[in-house]
This record gives sequence, C-alpha cells and structure tokens, in this order.
Amino acid sequence: MWKFVLPAIMIPLATVLFYLDQMWLRRADRWDDNPLSTAQGLAALLLGPSPLIVAKLPLRLFWVAVLWTGLGFLLDRRRSGIREPIIHSLWLRVVLYSLGLMLAVLFAWDGSMLLRWSHAEVDYLWRCLNSTSPRRTLLGRELTTLARLLWGTAFSAYFSLKLWQICRPGKSAQQGQGFTEG
Repeated sequence: MWKFVLPAIMIPLATVLFYLDQMWLRRADRWDDNPLSTAQGLAALLLGPSPLIVAKLPLRLFWVAVLWTGLGFLLDRRRSGIREPIIHSLWLRVVLYSLGLMLAVLFAWDGSMLLRWSHAEVDYLWRCLNSTSPRRTLLGRELTTLARLLWGTAFSAYFSLKLWQICRPGKSAQQGQGFTEG
C-alpha cells in the first residue's frame, strides 16, 4: 500500500515545487549567477536527496518516484512482518550497505562543512524563519545545506544500523547469517 501512497503524494508535491523553482529561475537569470530558490530548498528538505541531483525535470521526478517507492516498499515489508532480507548474499549486502554508508556520510559531511563555514547563514536562516515580515527572502542555499545534513545523517544512521545488525557476532551467527558461518 505505502509503495503506491508515498509516491502518489510526493510526485505532485515535487512537481509543484520544481515548477515554482523554474518560475523563479526564469526571472532570476539576469541578476543572479547561481540562484537557489526557496522552492528548491523546500524540495530538498521534504522530498529527500533526489532534488539535489542536478538534472532535467523528468529525471528529477523519476528519482523522487524511485526514492519514495523504495521507502514505501520497505515500509510495506516491515508492516507485513517479513524479516527475510531481499538480497540473500551476505557479502553483497555488506558491500552495498558500506557503499550506502560512505555516500551518506559524505553527504552529511558536505552539509556540515557548509554549515560550519557559514554560521552567518544559519543565523540568517533562523532570523528569516522567525520573521513576521510578509516579504521573505530566498532561503534556497540554507535549506539545501540543511537538507544535505539531515538526509545524510538519517541515511548514515540507517546504513550503520544495517551493518551493525549484520556484523554482530551472536544473533547473526545463530541464524546462519553472520560472518562466522562459512
């Protein structure tokens, strides 16, 4: 069920945010050499890391669909009580989880470095969000940086947990899934 519901919600949301971003970019190309609209930042926060991929609109929507269909599929498996891994080869799972962890850590590190170098951006973001002024400024860079940090940290925690579950010596070996099994 969730593998259909999540993409059905996120694809229209992504379409609206990407449309608003494109509308802004059409007007901003004359005076900003690297504009990031607030819609792009919100898309990065709400839709996962897929809007951060620099690509044409159909490809970006495709990656939004892939991410949320995959998350819905995993959620459906968890809710139905299926505990059997999709990939049965232990070494292949370790390699894939390790690659995922490396990419997620790099993603989170990139976001944290951008935030560390620009404490002024964090203060600016906080002041803009707390502002009561009807005129808001662009928050694309700040929101995109925050999205990198948050999604990278979340995926780092996920892949770390998966690797820990595979590599712990006690329970995995009893189930025939640990490294001690030949």
